Amino acid sequence: MLPNRSTRHKYQQPRRVKFKSKIDLLKRKSIQGASGIYLIVFSIFFAAVSISIERSLVDRTLPKPDYDRIRESGRTTNGKIISIDIVDNITVNEQHPAIIAYNYRADNREIQSRYQIFSPDKIASMKVGDEVQVKYLGNESIIDGFEPYAFPFYIFPLAALAISIVGGVMLLRVIGIYLKELSLYRYGKVCSAELISVTSKSGSGKRKFGQTIMVHYSYKTSTDKKVTGESLTTDRSVLNGKKPGDNIRIFVSRDDETVSCFLPDIELKRNDWRMEEFVGKI
Repeated sequence: MLPNRSTRHKYQQPRRVKFKSKIDLLKRKSIQGASGIYLIVFSIFFAAVSISIERSLVDRTLPKPDYDRIRESGRTTNGKIISIDIVDNITVNEQHPAIIAYNYRADNREIQSRYQIFSPDKIASMKVGDEVQVKYLGNESIIDGFEPYAFPFYIFPLAALAISIVGGVMLLRVIGIYLKELSLYRYGKVCSAELISVTSKSGSGKRKFGQTIMVHYSYKTSTDKKVTGESLTTDRSVLNGKKPGDNIRIFVSRDDETVSCFLPDIELKRNDWRMEEFVGKI
């Protein structure tokens, strides 16, 4: 947890961190951040496309009867098939649902309705004029023995939601790491650490977008506890100027000494930090 503003000011005024340094902090997780943004944008696009497809494929004039309620409490009568329309734009295992238009008499009235079903074998044996058993309740009805069919378009918005959640988690994690390291730049105390290893992490593309350096180090807290830390940096000079066992500068949180990050030499010059603050620290 980051210290609040009042707690931070108890220690010192914040160091000035220039815009370029903030950008470099973001670059350390640029691939993860870009991936998170991409997933969120893609999920929005995917949801919009799926909704558009659903609206173009679904016949919104079809009645939506309460199948379970009618099945349990409805009255039975005979009906007659008026038409059978195969829904060609919806395919399930290379077969199609069908919309059956039928009429029936109920309460001395002749009522006409439509009902979408998916039962290719039975549909193949149906023809206009055939009698069907109808169950009705009020103004709603079903063809007995056939459950209403509706393509599960809801899975697409759910998939889009899942994708956006993954992207959001990735983005929030990147933002959390960025804010933590920015806080260390502004308020952290400068300590000496022993370099363990330096590893180049490849980026992508011809210009190695997102290329960073992983710095592993160890240091001791004020209670003489040894802590091992790791930190990403875009300062490639650490590859040439340091070797395992050398001392390096790090920022350590004043509230939790297990939280730290590498302090690149380039940041001292870039931000015009007072060198006297670092005297005797390394």
